[in-house]
Amino acid sequence: MKQKYVLTKSGDKETLTISEYTELEKKTFSLICEESHDGDTIRAAIAEGTETLISTFRTHNMYPRVKYAEEMAVAIVEMYRSHQDEKKELLFDDKDAFSRTAADGAGLLGMVEKEAVSVDALIVDDDAESGDIDDDIDIFDESEPEPTEDEEE
Repeated sequence: MKQKYVLTKSGDKETLTISEYTELEKKTFSLICEESHDGDTIRAAIAEGTETLISTFRTHNMYPRVKYAEEMAVAIVEMYRSHQDEKKELLFDDKDAFSRTAADGAGLLGMVEKEAVSVDALIVDDDAESGDIDDDIDIFDESEPEPTEDEEE
């Protein structure tokens, strides 16, 4: 799925508006969420660092993946360094993220295969090896239960 984030800084207070679009139909993006943030709040978050900035613009309604949020943070910092109204578009394709993850996972799969252990090696009867088997315990006692006092009367 493709996602597009439009970052707009505008007005006297330099309000940041983040619009999130997703490609629901091929080559057609639909707006799914829009959030606005006070410029002073964004500047204060920038001063505290990237993690604070990201946590400032992430909300319950708009929660971009870490990779996307990091790139958005870089773009926001660049926008606030210039004192002009600006608009930036960031386009992301989840397919790219999954293909990188699959390539990284191939190396992990090789490591797992090297360390594979047979199932038989995992199934060990510890009691049989130690001689701690209690043969006189009958879990499935098929004898008649002893009558209780109420049944005897």
